[in-house]
Amino acid sequence: MSTDERVPDTLEICKQRLKAAEERFYNIIETNADGILIVDKAGMVCYLNPAAQALWGRDADSLLGTHLGLLIVAGEKTELDIMRPDGSVIVAEMRVVDSQWESKPVHLASLRDVTERKRDAEKLRLYSEQLERMVEARTQELQVAQQQLIHQERLAILGKLSGAVGHELRNPLGVISNATYLLNAITEGNNPTVLEYLDIISKEVHQATKIICDLLDFANINSANRQSVAVSDLVEKVLNSCRIPENVSLTTEIAPSLPAVFVDPQQMAQVLMNIIANAYQSMTGGGEIRLAVEPRVPYVNIAIADTGPGITPENMDKIFEPLFTTRARGIGLGLALSKKLVTLNQGQIIVSSEVGKGSIFTIRLPVEGE
Repeated sequence: MSTDERVPDTLEICKQRLKAAEERFYNIIETNADGILIVDKAGMVCYLNPAAQALWGRDADSLLGTHLGLLIVAGEKTELDIMRPDGSVIVAEMRVVDSQWESKPVHLASLRDVTERKRDAEKLRLYSEQLERMVEARTQELQVAQQQLIHQERLAILGKLSGAVGHELRNPLGVISNATYLLNAITEGNNPTVLEYLDIISKEVHQATKIICDLLDFANINSANRQSVAVSDLVEKVLNSCRIPENVSLTTEIAPSLPAVFVDPQQMAQVLMNIIANAYQSMTGGGEIRLAVEPRVPYVNIAIADTGPGITPENMDKIFEPLFTTRARGIGLGLALSKKLVTLNQGQIIVSSEVGKGSIFTIRLPVEGE
């Protein structure tokens, strides 16, 4: 056989092989689970396989020759937001390569619907953030519980300490007080220095006795003998008993026709004295205390304002804790005891303060019958 006879045979075989390769190529593209999209250099769609048509929810005839920019909502280097006919948007992961299509340079893109994956990733992110918030909240709850446990342990220790030591200290303090009174009586002003020191001893004994009384009261008082009380009489009795320093002025403003409150009068008198004492003790250089009483049914409010240094924000949550104090003297039981007594009487204490301008303690006592 001549060479001329073999060439046509070889050419025919090549054509058949090329056709078979093209068919395999189209079969692979047509049956591919990923969407295959071919766009020319001008951005016009030249070809879409069935998977790509499914992504858009439209057939090939309505998509071919359409500019890609009209088919997408937004796009990045690796993703497209595809608008479907029903108005829904899906996210497609995209890989683009330069290729040839019918002897023309084109962009061939492989698309895969990752909408559910993106949604799952977003749900996972939100759940992770929620879990972090839950862990943080639980951690804070545990911290609060730990602080409460420590608080309860301190109270238990305080109760044992006050019961064991309080009564033992009262007797010697009573002896010292009586001895001071006797020495004061027999001195008769003959020795001013002795009288001065006797006065100092008397004040210190009074301070120590008050601390012991606060300890015993805090540990032992767990109930209130509530009864109908006229607020004006209660306030007048307290003010007559207070020893307010000369450099501190006191003004009162009591509303007329106040309703009676239902409280333990002795306990509320102790609360008012503690708050007033706390106010003037904070103003070592002098200042002003303003006491205002007004009805706020179902309560009567007794507001005690001072012009002292105020309470810092970090101390605001601690002022009612037992044994907390910012002063050189005292053990920090006055406000804690006041809080306990007001709570026993179904009342409230509200505090507002501004550093450098003073504080306002508002005692809310329940009105009788409310």
